[in-house]
Amino acid sequence: MKVERGYPGEDRLTTHWERQSHGSTHYLWIDPYYVEWGSHRGTPQSDSSERILHDRLLEGEDQDRIAQEFGSDVLQEVLYTVRHGREVPRFLKEWRAAKTRFEFWKSIPIDRTLAILGARPDDDGSRYYCNVRHEEVSDETVLRAENVELHLELWHARFLFDRPRVPFLRSLTVDLDGNHSAALVHAGRFYIADNHLQIVGLHGLEHFSTRNLEPRSGLGTLYRIVNVLRSGDRVMAEYHDYQFIPLVSEIGDRGYLEIHPDRGIVARCVAEPVRR
Repeated sequence: MKVERGYPGEDRLTTHWERQSHGSTHYLWIDPYYVEWGSHRGTPQSDSSERILHDRLLEGEDQDRIAQEFGSDVLQEVLYTVRHGREVPRFLKEWRAAKTRFEFWKSIPIDRTLAILGARPDDDGSRYYCNVRHEEVSDETVLRAENVELHLELWHARFLFDRPRVPFLRSLTVDLDGNHSAALVHAGRFYIADNHLQIVGLHGLEHFSTRNLEPRSGLGTLYRIVNVLRSGDRVMAEYHDYQFIPLVSEIGDRGYLEIHPDRGIVARCVAEPVRR
């Protein structure tokens, strides 16, 4: 079978293979942690794939399936690249970043009461999601605090002021870091989950965001903020691991971060240990 090898500009170790068969594209690629292979017919909807951790492949798992799909010569190339991963620059870059992420998470104190509070919160930001329905335009999440009404629609936040400090400023629109999934208001601040977490004051000024923490924490990409919860005066962001990297037991695939508007992240807790 004819197999195309490598990405443009790739180093001597191949990390991508591709072949065509009966209108389908069959592909195999190696990332810093997994080997993934699958096929598609030119659309995302037609894509189907599987993946396996490097160590499990080296132990023999799925080697016969890869050889059947791409040939024994490709299998040997894959095994060689996996064994010599330290010679692939982008692998090394990710492994260094992973070490930085782990150090960041270890620096956050663990508070196991967060799991209890998160399971039975006094307020759940997801219940306000798209609480205002529209027939001809997108639904909105609308929250109100004092003389301010916050309208969240997709990637935008619009503040409407009943009694603005500046007479001509009746509204203010700001961009969110992502498509919002939950929001709540507490103690004169809006807490918005949009893959990141943003805390915004009643006049549209940002108090805190996890955006600047992403490079050293993975928050917003590898660990996405999906909900915001309140128990008493304690506000928590719920994060999910989106399985782009192997499960880190100390972080888990779901957990809570206690958030303070001035001090940022003050505590963390894994919600429940899940194996994969």
